[in-house]
Amino acid sequence: MAGANESRVHCWLAAEHARLHIVAERPDSPGKQALVNAIWSSIQRLMASARGASFICLACDHSRGINDSR
Repeated sequence: MAGANESRVHCWLAAEHARLHIVAERPDSPGKQALVNAIWSSIQRLMASARGASFICLACDHSRGINDSR
């Protein structure tokens, strides 16, 4: 069962991260900042619930450069 739960958490992390990319395209506003804060809160809760789960975004890695340090 743990594997199924981890798979679901990974899917939720991917979905929340995708939302973050969509919201980032919006013009700056208090509403945008509230959404970003809410999404980050969701990501942090998901990562905590999965005991250190992580999600690597290929778009973010590409924009930083593959060899950049994290």
